[in-house]
Amino acid sequence: MKENKKKIIILGGGIAGLSAAYFLEQNNIDYKLFEKEKVLGGLCRTIKTKKGFLYDFTGHLLHFSDKNIENLVVKDLLKNNIEIHNRKSYIFIKNRFIDFPFQKNLYNLPEDIKKDCLYGYL
Repeated sequence: MKENKKKIIILGGGIAGLSAAYFLEQNNIDYKLFEKEKVLGGLCRTIKTKKGFLYDFTGHLLHFSDKNIENLVVKDLLKNNIEIHNRKSYIFIKNRFIDFPFQKNLYNLPEDIKKDCLYGYL
């Protein structure tokens, strides 16, 4: 009888794809990762020009809500090669400041804006 072995394919070598690959490897599960760029990292990567300038694709911000994941990333994977900032950011709308990220703090908005956001999402 032939064994029906699942094949796992990961599309994209950004932070989500690399995370999936990491945990599959930790559990000795075979996978294949495909990335269209020459280097991994997705939007969380930096390119270096021939003249030595560094350009980030985006701000490399990691938001941790789970202490175990934070320890894994900060201590184990990045070996503390990370700068920690406690950021307090706001968005000013309708004469009030809304905590950032906006999508997570809709409760502070007037009802008409909450409805617009919900309808826009749907």
